[in-house]
Amino acid sequence: LNSLINLWNGEYRKLFPIRKSLYKKLILEDPNLNKDASFVALYDNEPVGFIFIKTWKTDSGLLNESEYAHISLMFVKKEMRNMGIGSDMLKLAISEIKKHKSITKLVVGNELYSVFTGVPSELTEAPIFFMNKGFVQKESVVDMIRVLREDGLPEVDKKGLEISIATEEE
Repeated sequence: LNSLINLWNGEYRKLFPIRKSLYKKLILEDPNLNKDASFVALYDNEPVGFIFIKTWKTDSGLLNESEYAHISLMFVKKEMRNMGIGSDMLKLAISEIKKHKSITKLVVGNELYSVFTGVPSELTEAPIFFMNKGFVQKESVVDMIRVLREDGLPEVDKKGLEISIATEEE
């Protein structure tokens, strides 16, 4: 577990750091993790990549969820890219997924309870990799943010209110 977290954080610590608790909760302890279709690539007994696939075993209430498998998280160490590692892990995952006759689609993004609900725009290589593997862009999603104040707190209507920072006793 620590090796996988260090592998990810070695490249993405500044943009998308992953803590052990988040990694465990959203991936390893998720009852929907398909362990047969998830893989870790090793080189000299050290992880250099991984792919985690989820297939729905719990009922989230969404329609047709049994038709879908999701790539929850996929990564290949930067120095090891363009060597076929990601492609091979994806092929292995697809081979396992095809054993489930009800699953007809493999999706990147649109997954509830995921580290990423889509492919972050900062991961510029990812969309190209997936498009080269036959994935098509389903829709365009725009995530937006509004800075409320420099301190990050929203403005409050103070009419008739006395505002102070709560003490430990309060």
